[in-house]
Amino acid sequence: MVETLVWRTSHTIAEYVNGLPLVSNQRLTLLGDNFSLILSPAIASDTAEYSCLLNDRHSPEAIVDLLVQDVPDPPGRPLVVSFTSRSVDLSWAHSQDPRNAPVTNFIIETRIGENGDWEQEPPIHTKSSQAAHQVTGLQPFTVYSFRVIAVNKLGHSPPSKESYYFVTLREAPTGKPVTTIAHNTSATSVYISWKAPPPESILGEFLGYRITYRPRDYHTDDVKEIYIRDSTVEVRFSGTTKFDLPALLLGWRQPGVRPYDMIVAGGHGKGPKGV
Repeated sequence: MVETLVWRTSHTIAEYVNGLPLVSNQRLTLLGDNFSLILSPAIASDTAEYSCLLNDRHSPEAIVDLLVQDVPDPPGRPLVVSFTSRSVDLSWAHSQDPRNAPVTNFIIETRIGENGDWEQEPPIHTKSSQAAHQVTGLQPFTVYSFRVIAVNKLGHSPPSKESYYFVTLREAPTGKPVTTIAHNTSATSVYISWKAPPPESILGEFLGYRITYRPRDYHTDDVKEIYIRDSTVEVRFSGTTKFDLPALLLGWRQPGVRPYDMIVAGGHGKGPKGV
């Protein structure tokens, strides 16, 4: 006859006294007909050795080793270790609790801009449990942030906190201005007009244009440059940019018309040139 019954781990979690079941947690149920202990829902922290003591005996009637597995805790916030214009090296801390199932790999999610969508870029699946990864294929001069998900055989953890925002490095522009009009307006000036390169080809902060000119058949090594850093150029970035060169032929002693070669370069560095 069972007068008393106690279920213990490191402490008493359930007992049966005077015909009444007593439990220490609302997730526990002690059945009166067979004195079974039910945990619902079971969580990873329930992992322990459970012993059942009858009628105040010192040796247990039964010992149960319970292992509860679950998806891991989120990893730590990813940190930017180093970066270039096209890649970034990330590192993060492992999940504090893998929930009794080792982490096999990680999923890295990418966000472009401060308010971008996490689903905009395809997730990156690492091939090991190493808490570091190099992300490639990024765009220059672009704001990025990342978050990491741990994976074990039970599934995916919640996402980590997102990394702090950073901006990839600049590159020289790949696009080039296209000259649309070029003609002389007087004996000492030339008017040129060009179409700006596509915005996605600038690959950095747009600073202005550089116009290079020289006589086509006279002192060909005498190259001169004009830099245009007027902010209005950027305002009209999507259209055709026009600029007058009133001093293009300044220094000529004799009047007349002579052919010139002109090169227009745009962007923030040495990029392709439009002729």
